Order: sequence, then C-alpha cells, then structure tokens
Amino acid sequence: MSVRTWDHVFPALSAAGLRIVLLDHRGCGQSDKDFADMSIDAIASDLVALIDLLALEKAVLNGWSLGGAVVVEAAARLGERCSGLVLTSGATPVYVEKPDFAHGGTQADMSATLAALSTDRVNFLHGLSQIICATDVGAHIENWFWQIFLQSSPAASATLAELATLDQRDMLKSLDLPILSFVGSEDSFVAPPICRWVDEHHSQARVIEFDGVGHAPFIEVMSKSVNFGLWYDFRNPAAWLEPFEQFYERRLAQITQAEGMGFDSVWLTEHHFCEDGYTPSPLVLGAAIGARTERMRIGTNLMLLPLHDPVRIAEDSATLSLCTGGRFDLGVGIGYRELEFDQFQRKLSHRPSLMEEGIEVVRRCWSGQPVNFSGKRFNVGNLPVTPAPVHAPKILLGGMVEPAIDRATRIADGFLCTGGIGLDLYVQALARHGRAPDEGNVMLGCWAIIAEDPEAEAARLGEHVLYQTNEYIKWGAFGPPDQTPLFEDAPSAIENGLYELWDADTAVQKLSALMNDYPMIRDIHFWAQFPGESVESGTQRMRYIAENVLPRLRRSR
Repeated sequence: MSVRTWDHVFPALSAAGLRIVLLDHRGCGQSDKDFADMSIDAIASDLVALIDLLALEKAVLNGWSLGGAVVVEAAARLGERCSGLVLTSGATPVYVEKPDFAHGGTQADMSATLAALSTDRVNFLHGLSQIICATDVGAHIENWFWQIFLQSSPAASATLAELATLDQRDMLKSLDLPILSFVGSEDSFVAPPICRWVDEHHSQARVIEFDGVGHAPFIEVMSKSVNFGLWYDFRNPAAWLEPFEQFYERRLAQITQAEGMGFDSVWLTEHHFCEDGYTPSPLVLGAAIGARTERMRIGTNLMLLPLHDPVRIAEDSATLSLCTGGRFDLGVGIGYRELEFDQFQRKLSHRPSLMEEGIEVVRRCWSGQPVNFSGKRFNVGNLPVTPAPVHAPKILLGGMVEPAIDRATRIADGFLCTGGIGLDLYVQALARHGRAPDEGNVMLGCWAIIAEDPEAEAARLGEHVLYQTNEYIKWGAFGPPDQTPLFEDAPSAIENGLYELWDADTAVQKLSALMNDYPMIRDIHFWAQFPGESVESGTQRMRYIAENVLPRLRRSR
C-alpha cells in the first residue's frame, strides 16, 4: 500500500522517539506504476533491498492489510536482522478459506472482487473506502482512503489475486521473533480469526483486539479521541504590520507545517471593520487552508451567523465541505459588536431569532431538496440550493451564558466553548434534553500559554497578549465596555485568570483532567499566534506543544 496510510500514526510514533522508514509498494502511492512483477514475493524483495541499502539492523517490520503478508515474507528472509513483527489487520497467514482453515473468505468472493476491480474500479474502490471502518469516521477520512486506493495501479490487482492461494502458516511458525497483531473486532476485510491465528500458533505472539472497530483500527480509535488544533484570528496590528500578502502566505505555510507536526484541526474567527485586519472572510481562508492540507479538519470558531444571509452561508459551507473532502465544520455565534450589526443593518435585539431561523435555513439548504421557509427574519420560496454537501458540516454554537448554551444543545451538533466557560451549564442542558454527558460534543478553545518556561514566555509576549486582551474588552466580549476596565499590562491580565501559564507537565495534567471530567470534549485548540507575534515565535511554541504535550495526551486516552 501507500505510505499515506500511516499519516495518522506517524506523528505519534515519531514523537515517541522511534525512527520510522516508510515505502510505497510497487504500483502504489508515488512508486512507478508499470512493474511487470507485482507479487508479494517481489514487494518483500523491495523491502529487504531497502533495509540493505540503509544498513538497518534489528528492524521491526509493520504491515497493514496485504502488507502483513509482505512483512512476513521479508522477515523470513532477513533472519536475525529483523527483531520483531507488527501485523496491523494483517492478511496473513491465510486469506481465502482452505479445507484445514475455515476462517478466510471464499474463492467466489475473491473472484467477484477481482471482477469488480476490472470492470468498475473507481466505484468499487469508493465503496471499499466507505466500509473500511466500522464506525463513522467522517467523510474526509473515507475520501482520504478512496484517494489512496485510486493512486494504485490497476495492475496492483495481481497482488490481491495472490491472496487467493496464500498460505504462510509454516513461515510464521518458523519466525524466531516477537509478533504483535492488532485486530479490529468488526473487520470486514480480514476476518478477526485470521489475525488471532498467530496467537494460538506462535509462542512469542500477542494479539491486541480493538472492540467495535474495523480494518483501520488506529484511525478509528483516533477518530473517537480528542483532536488538538490551532486557533487563528489573523490579526495584523499596525505596531507590527506586515504586508498582508506576505502575512497570509506565511501563516498558511505555518498551518501546512502544523499538519506535519501532528495537529488535527485549525479554527478561524470572524469580525469586521477592525484596523488590524481581524479575519473578515473565514470561509475564504478555509478554502485556502483546505488546498494546502490533506488531513486537518477546518472549522470556524466562530462565524457571526446573524450578520449573514443563511442561504449564502449554506452555499459557501457546502462548497467548502465538498472541496475539502468533508473536512469542514461550521461554528457560529450570536455576536455582540454594535458596530457590526449597524453596518449590516441588523438589530442586536433580533439576534436570538436570527440565529434560530438562520440555522434552520442552513440545514434545509443542505437537504438537497427545494427550500421553503417563512419566518420572522428570513423567507425562502421553493428555491433549489445546490450543490448539497455529501456529508453536511457539523453546526456548532458558541456562547458563555445559559440561553446560548441551551440553544447549542437544542439546535446544534455541538458547543463551542471558550476556556472552559459554560461546561457545567452544557452538561446540565444535555440532561434537560435527555442526553448523557458523553453524547455531547464540545470544541474547546484553550486560553493557555504553553512553553518550557511559561512565565518567561508570557513576559516575552507581553505586548501581544495585552493587545489581544484589551481589544476584546473594548468590543464588549467580556461585558459592557464601560463596565469592564482595560488591563494596564500583560501580567495583570494573566493574574486575573484570562490566560493559564503551563509547562508541558502542567498542560498534560490540566488537560487530561479536563477531558476525564468532561468526556464530551472532542477538540481542544490553542491560539497559534498572538497579534503581532512573529511566525517563527508562534511556530516554536507550536512545536513544543506537538512534541511534549500532544503525544502524552493521546497516550492518556
């Protein structure tokens, strides 16, 4: 298979200090597509040749799916140069049932698969991508698998055909090394008893079974875990002004880099008529991010829905979802700046009805059916709204007070939480609406400065932190501006509890406790940059989090 199948696992392995070497099989990924010999034997020879070239000793081989058969063959050839074997849903030792092995598929199933690959390859591979996981991992993961499958050469079917006669039982028994086999209990590609066979017939084997997941156990388990992301407002204050073309380019490049570090999501804000360029067009930026990334989810935290025509928001969001393989989530809030409402000819007093009706219109626009809606604020008369998203984006609602949080529970797919404010109110709202805490869905924006020496980092960032804090106060984010005094300096803002100061140990302790106390948390995202802070400075803090915090949090789950 392609090295891309390890995209979700590689960052964690690398962060754990392991040296990882990946290669594309013949006919897959970026390898040549015109190999005459696509056999398991030939692919194993390629693997051995690579190990020879790199002069590797005591290598541990890991094979997923058909790759399981490949690494067994390679391990047999390497002898003592191979120190261990990992089979991840490995198609070994036998794939198609035999008189003395009743666990595999049938010859008829294999023949039907090969025929479908020959006559309707694109649609067949699309179908496989939708059932490879037993749980709902999202359209973006399904499309990601589909694209990987499509990269392979049609001639690669010859490798699959070889599974019909595969029998590596004697070879596996002869291997004098530890073997670890991962299996999903609901795997419909490689029957779980196939993966368990090694545990019964090899003295050094161990099987770890993931309950309720399918053929891609790590990806499915990770999809149930908490995502960790970055939060951007794209402010470019006059005191540190960069040309906006350069400003955007450097931060978009930073986001691409962050994906490689292992961050899972990126979140964008919205405000208007700001001297520092605070993001006025998050969906446009979301499209630019989608074009530069392959795995990260893209969300808004948050857009000001009452300022917008909900039909247009639905159209733009659907298009963004389609262009990113379903990676987009629409987070919205009610807004609070009088200037914005005046300019867009909306009334602050109408915000609740603008929000309620707006969400209803957006959902109807995504239904694929003509939209009819008549309300206090919006009217849509039997209009087609196309294209409809394949998988509708989640609608997430932000807020800090009880009515807003109750609204998020009633009409949205999740709650956008700022700094933990309102989590208990959300739990109470879930209970009022007959739902358990773990049925909720929280995306949490974390106001923490995380660094090896957080106090020194806060002092270094003082002007930038103070600027961000006081601008929000001036707008009324934390209460009426005439009743909320500005901070005189950054230490006073931090001392009043707006920002947490954490080193890696403290961050892991605090965030682990938060995730345990509130199991509905699905995403935690950190400010990537403070206003006016250099990209290099933000990236340094990002890397510290990626290397010292995220791997430990993921292991704790």
